[in-house]
This record gives sequence, structure tokens and C-alpha cells, in this order.
Amino acid sequence: MNRFIAKIFSGFLALIHIGYILFLIGAIVAFYSKDNPIRDLFLQLGIPQGSFLIFIFATFIGYVLVMGLLSTFVAINDNLERLYETIKRN
Repeated sequence: MNRFIAKIFSGFLALIHIGYILFLIGAIVAFYSKDNPIRDLFLQLGIPQGSFLIFIFATFIGYVLVMGLLSTFVAINDNLERLYETIKRN
């Protein structure tokens, strides 16, 4: 049962990675498009465009830390499973 859940979680993490990368690309493209209400709101509030890039960079760092930790747990589970199979054969 643990192996089944680990496989599902591994696939789920891959989908989250793809989704986040698409979100990141979409957010950057949308922010720098000419008719973007988000950019206009930032400028009306007096927030410079560079702050948006800092925000994107900060979310990226947070994403890397959290998802890296979760991906490490999945990798540890895979390695333990391989070790178990090796010990079982010998």
C-alpha cells in the first residue's frame, strides 16, 4: 500500500511541477503584456515593475524549497524500496 501511495504522490508532484512552470511563464508574460490590469494596478499603487519580479523570484525560491523537500522524500522512498529488493534477493 505504501508503494502505491508513493507512486501516486510522485505523479502528483510531477503534475504540480508542470503546472507551476506554466503558471510562472503565464504570469511573467501576462504582466509584461500591454493590456494588463494587474500591471496597471501595480503602477497605480506606486509599486514599481521590479517588485513584481522580486515577488515572482521569492515565490520561486519558496516553491523550490517546499517541492524539493517533498521530492526528496519520494526519492528516499524509491531508494529504500530498491535497497529492500536488493537485500531480499541476497
